[in-house]
Formats: sequence, C-alpha cells, structure tokens
Amino acid sequence: MSSPVSINSFISEIVSKRGGPSTPVLYSFDVAPTDAGIKEYMKGLNILWDNELRFLNYLNNEIQIPGITFQNSEVRMPRKGIAIKSAGAKIYNEMDLTFICDATALPYRFFRGWIDWIGNVSMSPDIYDPASTRVRENSVLRYYDQYTCDLTITKMEKFKASAGKYKTPYSVTLVKAWPYTIADIPISQASQNDLVKVSFSIYFSHSQARIYSRAVTEIAHEERD
Repeated sequence: MSSPVSINSFISEIVSKRGGPSTPVLYSFDVAPTDAGIKEYMKGLNILWDNELRFLNYLNNEIQIPGITFQNSEVRMPRKGIAIKSAGAKIYNEMDLTFICDATALPYRFFRGWIDWIGNVSMSPDIYDPASTRVRENSVLRYYDQYTCDLTITKMEKFKASAGKYKTPYSVTLVKAWPYTIADIPISQASQNDLVKVSFSIYFSHSQARIYSRAVTEIAHEERD
C-alpha cells in the first residue's frame, strides 16, 4: 500500500528515478518498403527514399501512435441477471501525419509518389507533353504486398543517456502501412506569414510494440529541440 508523499518528494522521485515527464518532441520514424520496386519508382521522381526520410523527420510537425480498441461481446452467465463483456475483435485506429512543406514540397512529393505507385501511374515522358494525344495513364492497382511498408515510430527520451544519444523506452511498428488520403493544401494570398502544411492518413493491418528496458538501448540522433 502506497503512503502519502509531499508534492516536492513526488517531483524529486519522478525526476531523479524516472527521468521526469516525457516530452512529445523527441521521436523519429522510419518507413521500410515491402517491395524494393517503390524505391526505383521514386528515383524516377528524383526522390532518393533513404535520404529523403531523414529530411521528412525534420519536417514532420505531428505524428500519432495509433490507439487500439476491442469490440466487446456480451456473455450471459448462468446466474440470472449477470452478464459480462469479453474481448472481441481488435481494431487499430488509423494514423494521421502532418508535415511542414519546404521549398521543394518534399512531403507532398514523397507521399504523392507513394500513392501514384499504388495506382500504378505511368511515368512515360510524353504524358506530360501538351502536344501529346495521350492522357496521364492509370492501370490496374498494384498488389497489396507491392505498395505496403512497415512504418516504425520510435519514442526517445534524454533520461540518463550518453552525450548525443537518447534512451528509447519503446517503439511501435505499423505493419503493412500505406497512405490512402492526402488532405487539401490551403494556399492563400492572405496567409503570407503562415507555413504550408500537408496532412496524410495511413491505413495498416496491425501494430507491434517493442518495449525496451530502462537500462538498455541508446540510439544516436541529431538534436531536434
């Protein structure tokens, strides 16, 4: 049974033994394709997948670790008037990401290229030629395993970490993730001092959490704060 403690003792314990409150600004994410073909497709759009992910981390304004919900099933017990709810289907919430666009519109180009890969959009040069009678081509959608990627979000903390490194208490991998929506991008002459932001919504099959010991796992990471 816990005993009452003063607020000062509580703060001291949390800071000295638990590293203090968690900050929402220390995190990173990585996207690992299931099929290597998407990287080659991106090269045709002048996007080097592994190199651009580094800049996407810097430009990310907000990311979510999706929640989990169980649908319940009601079970009536033998005793009259007593019913319990047991776990039924496991539902994973969708994920939304928001990026600040740089002058090259990297977040839009990256995710638009990913969506065009899903749609099997042709990159033939003449489809952009106004004199051509051809239109922008779309064929049958690619197979699921060709366009899905594993998206891993790693939470980081400075708790007793070495210089230039962060502790990683946990990471969450969204298995078979793929973007299904690019939100509208508002552009206005009345917003000259604002930043252009773009949001994306992600579907995935399920998530896998990896929980690390407080005594292990440090990763090197450039300062973000």
